[in-house]
Amino acid sequence: MMMTLWRLSNGSSLAGGAHPGGRWVCAGANVVLLDATPLAAICARLALAEAEHPRRLPRGYQLLEVKVPRRGVLRRAAPGNWRSDIAVSREFGQNWFDSGASLLLEVPGLSGAPQYLLNCSHPDLARCKVISSSQAPFSPHTDALAGMFDEQRDWLAKPPVVDRA
Repeated sequence: MMMTLWRLSNGSSLAGGAHPGGRWVCAGANVVLLDATPLAAICARLALAEAEHPRRLPRGYQLLEVKVPRRGVLRRAAPGNWRSDIAVSREFGQNWFDSGASLLLEVPGLSGAPQYLLNCSHPDLARCKVISSSQAPFSPHTDALAGMFDEQRDWLAKPPVVDRA
């Protein structure tokens, strides 16, 4: 059985390219991050790019719809202090990657939704398939969020209005 995950990427494949590392793995680890929904993938990239609106992302990003084997996911509790101690979270993810224990590792995301680390060096990578790719405004996967991409709106950039009355 397969499950669908998402990635907003400047490439159209899952492998290749520089791997700068991050919260869960060290630089050079052949790992990409996948999200459970298209919106989560977009928001994760917005956070990394420090962009306040999807139209501010670098041109050329593509929303990849990826089918992965559900049995390839390892679910293991992350350390309790993963949010505050990047060395602890990086050791957790790097140990998983180095062991080759599974194709995917489910990790908590800062939003509260799970994210998935994909081991691009794992022998089962060939079972993963990019089944669609779309460029901004990433239709049809985000049609319900059309207002988010309206050129006249900067809903992420504007600070909330606080009524001090």
